[in-house]
Amino acid sequence: MWVTPGVVTRIDFTAPPRWERAVLGAGATVVDLGGPASPLFHLLQARDPRAGEQVYLVDAVSGEEVAEQP
Repeated sequence: MWVTPGVVTRIDFTAPPRWERAVLGAGATVVDLGGPASPLFHLLQARDPRAGEQVYLVDAVSGEEVAEQP
């Protein structure tokens, strides 16, 4: 599986188990298929002073919003 940041947000994989947290932080992945070491992946992240701010936190099973972090 290959996951790349979105246009506005990215998923925070450090969220506690069962929770899904999205944070600000746009980015993209460039995949180079032309060289001897291909595929070569380059992760690009936008410069944003608000990067890392939480956008939402939900229970990944129920989809319900979680009020606050532990």
